[in-house]
Amino acid sequence: MTRRRFLLGGVVLVLLLASRSAAQYPNIPPTRVPQTAEPGLADPSNLPKRLPADMERLGAQPPFGNQPRLGSPAPIRPAGVEELQPASNDPPVPAVAIRVRAPAHVAAGAPVEYTITVENSSQAAAHHVTITNPIPANARYDGGAEPPPAETTDTLLRWKFGTLAPGVSKEIKLKLVPKDDGEFVNVARVTFEHGQRVTTIIDKPRVALKREAPQYAHEKDRIPIKLVIENMGRAPVTNLIVEDVLSDGLVHENGKQNYTQTIENLRPGEKRELKYTVTATRQGTFSLTATAKEDRFKTDQQTTWTLMVGKPVLDAKISGPLKTYLTQSAEYTVTVKNDGNVPLDNVTVAVTLPPAFKVVRASQEAQSFKDRVQWGISRFEPKGTRTFKIALQTMDPGKAQVIASVLARGAAAQSSVETDFQGATALRLRVRESSNRVMEGDKITYTVTVTNTGTIEAKDVHVEFDLPKIELVKLDASSEAALRKPDQKLVWGPLVVKPGKTTSMTVTATAVRAGVMLFQAALDGPKEEFKAGPITQQVQTVIEPK
Repeated sequence: MTRRRFLLGGVVLVLLLASRSAAQYPNIPPTRVPQTAEPGLADPSNLPKRLPADMERLGAQPPFGNQPRLGSPAPIRPAGVEELQPASNDPPVPAVAIRVRAPAHVAAGAPVEYTITVENSSQAAAHHVTITNPIPANARYDGGAEPPPAETTDTLLRWKFGTLAPGVSKEIKLKLVPKDDGEFVNVARVTFEHGQRVTTIIDKPRVALKREAPQYAHEKDRIPIKLVIENMGRAPVTNLIVEDVLSDGLVHENGKQNYTQTIENLRPGEKRELKYTVTATRQGTFSLTATAKEDRFKTDQQTTWTLMVGKPVLDAKISGPLKTYLTQSAEYTVTVKNDGNVPLDNVTVAVTLPPAFKVVRASQEAQSFKDRVQWGISRFEPKGTRTFKIALQTMDPGKAQVIASVLARGAAAQSSVETDFQGATALRLRVRESSNRVMEGDKITYTVTVTNTGTIEAKDVHVEFDLPKIELVKLDASSEAALRKPDQKLVWGPLVVKPGKTTSMTVTATAVRAGVMLFQAALDGPKEEFKAGPITQQVQTVIEPK
């Protein structure tokens, strides 16, 4: 029962509210809204079947109540519902709309106030946006506009907004005063400019022509040639004619004086290599001129190459001692020259070793083999000179011939020198005392030994003894008899010492006075064998008093 009473009360309340609303807002029949014959503004039959992409997005918004106000940015759709991707890489197209609002009725003699709104609802700027509003014949304009029009005539009002950025709107407040009553029609129009500028660069072919070839060659040589053609431009090159013209003295591998090749298509950045050989028929300086032509754009690239053709000419000379001793090394100098007018590659310089010879030292980068020592010259320039040194030694006496040679492709030279390796003495002197500390009256014995370690016997050598002027010792009679005394000197010899042999003598003396006894022996002989002077040795003996 209570529930029924509650429902009945609700129905009554609804009826009361409805009757109150009807009393406040009477049901006035709709009047005829002014229409315009301008296409695209109010005539639905002239609407485009498909709007631009930016307008479609705006048109897809919920209508009326949920639609954003004019000039506000369009809401972003949730990700995953619809990804807004541009249909192409073309820039967006501006879309400018105009909306005119006016009251449906005004009192006679009162001005009609219009609100004219233009909006760029796209993502592209619209340029030279202009609003025109013709003044109706049955109305007058008394200057009531905000902002004022840029141009005013008796029949037309014009506003110039310049560039309208994306999403930006402009609003005009306009007042027109009707001259009479009845229907009053006003038309506002919007115009704008939109364009796209594109740039196309017309590229002429840029062809680079490069030659890779030697600058020197020998007569009758087959010379490798490589032409590198590269398209350095941005446009392809078609039907490129490459020609190489040879001067007299050079012959192409086809037997002619020129070489021609057509490249049908050369893409930007692409390279082509043309390889062939030419032959030098004689000596001299020659030229080769290569050209690359493309008739459509009249491109012409040229490169000239100069080739010097000559004959290789080498010279070699070795110098060394005519005589030396077996105990000494013999040093030789090898000098080689390139007397030609073209460089030489991979030149070999060698010294042939006689039997039983060994290398003591040699110039840097020498290569040693069983029967020779050699050096390499990777590139030997014309009129160039190179010097190498080598020291040899042998234990076999006699004359030996040392040969030096230089060898290159198409040329060779040789030189030799003869050296007499003679035997030599090699003497050693040794002095030993019986004791280095004695008492007065004691005997002192000095043993002097001469050894020949050379290959020939030593002749006319002698040993000279030097005793202190203050007589610390007295020689025994046997020792004095064995020594000569020229010019108040004590001399042992002359001696003959055969190779590998040793000879010696003993000097005996008696200590007669305390002191320090210095006993010195000097081995001397012919100046040829003792160029550095005598060989000396001394020993010291301390004589103590009793």
